[in-house]
Amino acid sequence: MQVQCQDLPFHRFQSRQPAVNRQQSVSAERREALQLTLRTAEGDRVTLSSEAREAFDATGAASQTRISLTVEGSLSKEELDDIRRVAQALAKSVSEARQGHFGQAARVIARAAREDTIARLDFHYQVSRQLSYVQRAYSQ
Repeated sequence: MQVQCQDLPFHRFQSRQPAVNRQQSVSAERREALQLTLRTAEGDRVTLSSEAREAFDATGAASQTRISLTVEGSLSKEELDDIRRVAQALAKSVSEARQGHFGQAARVIARAAREDTIARLDFHYQVSRQLSYVQRAYSQ
């Protein structure tokens, strides 16, 4: 018996895959926060905090920065000069940390805390980054 191709039921073997739709989204976010609190030898207190946020997604980009400065007490010229030097040293320390030089960043902070009119110095710096990619596939 000879079988012709048209006699075979190929339609039964053909794969019937449903149409697949995909949704994709990507987003990125970067946050940077710092807090500096210092107390002078005379008991004055200075607090500086800053937070910056950048976000990106398919619809665009957004950024936000908040800065707060609080002074409790009356600062002398010497105290202001020392605080200025501390702030400059901390800016250098943050720059070192951004480059991955954490040991150098810590040494810069330790030297900055030695100013004569500064009795206590607390400094916190934090950076976070997040990248998200989501893909969803569904059939109709």
